[in-house]
Amino acid sequence: MQLEYRARRRWLRRRVWSAKHPRHLYKYRSVEPNDQQSVVELRDMVVESLLWMSSPEAFNDPADLQATWVIEGSAGELRTRIDALVKEQEPGLSFKQRERKVLDLMEKPREQLLRGVQVSYMEQRRTFGVCCFARDPRNVLMWSHYANRHKGVCLQYEFARDVPVLARALHVDYLEEGAFQPINWAHAKDMREAIGDTLTRKHKRWEYEGEHRILLEGQAGTYLQLQPSALTGVIFGCHATEGVRGVVLNLLGERDSRGLQPVNLWQAHMDAQARIYVRAAGTAA
Repeated sequence: MQLEYRARRRWLRRRVWSAKHPRHLYKYRSVEPNDQQSVVELRDMVVESLLWMSSPEAFNDPADLQATWVIEGSAGELRTRIDALVKEQEPGLSFKQRERKVLDLMEKPREQLLRGVQVSYMEQRRTFGVCCFARDPRNVLMWSHYANRHKGVCLQYEFARDVPVLARALHVDYLEEGAFQPINWAHAKDMREAIGDTLTRKHKRWEYEGEHRILLEGQAGTYLQLQPSALTGVIFGCHATEGVRGVVLNLLGERDSRGLQPVNLWQAHMDAQARIYVRAAGTAA
């Protein structure tokens, strides 16, 4: 098993690892020792090896995942697109029934079709489960925003230890305002593809996050199961309290009692220039 992992890691190092597919992915977490829900959520990740798939509706940027739709193209292009849509949504229709449905939709004003497209996009987008990761555990702003002002933790996951799941993490592209082009429904291959595009691009102001996202249709509000060995480290924030350390150590003890892969403990420190660096927990800064 260990040999298989090492061979896989060597292959990934040669062929895959890059800024878009880093060796490790990270999740910053707030931990409140006196908040049972906070402890349960961390336990799900550390002991049960679960990842929560959020709905896009819960994201903190209202502009995130928004899309502007247009319908531009010839009558022939529009007919082809509508025919494909009817086949997908109502596969049981006969040829004549489908033709009638297509003609009915062709006769509608494009503005009416566009409203239907926008509603369909919103409804389908809502079903996507999204799990977000960062690629840098030394990001001052991420510690501040997502780990309770450096009082929380950052979990480290190793790509090579669960390739089937972590390979799904897509690199987010960060674009300037003018780079967000409307999506032409007449030319779009598939609503899922369009949603995937909007889920993996954000405004450049969020570039500091260095984000990767796992996207799964129909999985909003569910958990994704990871291999327990995928969790390889826990980094304590610069200001993590003894209470936070106690919570983490208790959870790691529960992992040990199950015979799961050991997890490395690290400590984040901040230098005089407000840069984060990480050392093994218990060693001098």
